[in-house]
Amino acid sequence: MFQRNSSTDRQIRNQCYATQIYLILIFISMIIMIFYHIIETSIQSKVLLNPTESQYIELEQQYSHTLSMPYLIFTQIHAEYHQICSSLWISMDWIQYIRASAFEVVFLHPTDFRIHAPGQFS
Repeated sequence: MFQRNSSTDRQIRNQCYATQIYLILIFISMIIMIFYHIIETSIQSKVLLNPTESQYIELEQQYSHTLSMPYLIFTQIHAEYHQICSSLWISMDWIQYIRASAFEVVFLHPTDFRIHAPGQFS
């Protein structure tokens, strides 16, 4: 009534092999995940937004092998003023001269430049 044939024995043997391979793969996966977790927690990455050149030099001295920076050129701004902006006509002496000359005159017309000039240049 309950006969065992050879194909059933073969299936059981194959299932045992599959179970062993499955358990080995799970064990290897667990080892890999534990190892990754140990390594991952020891690596620290910090992001500095808009570092100054002095900060970058200091970090480069401390972490020269692991420091990464997407931009290697620092922006330097050299202002060049318009000829009027760098002339004597907007110096404090000139503004005080206009202000003093406005007070010397008894009556100035409301559209006289000397009334509004100190506010324009300061």
